Amino acid sequence: MNIRIVALGLMLVAQTGLAQESYKPAKAKAAERATMLETLQKGKEIQGGRGQYLFLPEVHAVEHKASAETPQEALARIGESGAQVLETKGRLVLFRSAQPKPALAVYVAGATVYPTVLNARTGTFGVLTGTVIVKPKSMAAAAAIASSHGLEKGK
Repeated sequence: MNIRIVALGLMLVAQTGLAQESYKPAKAKAAERATMLETLQKGKEIQGGRGQYLFLPEVHAVEHKASAETPQEALARIGESGAQVLETKGRLVLFRSAQPKPALAVYVAGATVYPTVLNARTGTFGVLTGTVIVKPKSMAAAAAIASSHGLEKGK
């Protein structure tokens, strides 16, 4: 009887051990991330207030609809079920899409899909969720720049 209990206990412990992710040292994780970042398609460079950013035409972000929704369920909801999940930032799921998209937020199946950028200095992702403020060198050129990129001009 005691042998059966011990055997059952070992089986339960072995199953939970197999279900866990294997431990990777910090250097291995950093190298894996650097390799992934190198494989990403990079678009135009964007000069921000504190740094340089690169537009990522194949990386996008979508918000979880409910707290119980998994990243894969969020992607399936917008028709990107085969996409690779890169990371989550709070309620946003960053994913690599098979098809590059333009740098604008689009509404798909009740969810907004946001464009992303890569901080050139730190290698971290940024999500463009709202209005982008652009200060052209020449204010006289603002209207031409806005119309050529399909942008709305404000004050």
